[in-house]
Amino acid sequence: MSALTKAADPELGDITAVEDIAAWWAISSAMYLWENSHYQYNLGFMPEEHWTRIKTGLNLYLRDPYWRPRMVQLAVYMNPSFRAVVEGIADEIDSESE
Repeated sequence: MSALTKAADPELGDITAVEDIAAWWAISSAMYLWENSHYQYNLGFMPEEHWTRIKTGLNLYLRDPYWRPRMVQLAVYMNPSFRAVVEGIADEIDSESE
């Protein structure tokens, strides 16, 4: 969590290599949970409202300059339909700034 805190407030200091590795694992875990939620949603095991909240969270994290490149990198190894969700949200964010 210290890496994510430092990423949000650079005045707290540089992110150490150990912090970056720990953050990578935290982000990886979150991505696999989101991917599983997407899978459950597609199977009809999750209500629309819950999936909508998850997509809102994905949108927020994909706006973060520390999380985004890691999320996009991890999405390459995930189910293509979930990867499309991540890439679609990233594209929407990019189009807002154009």
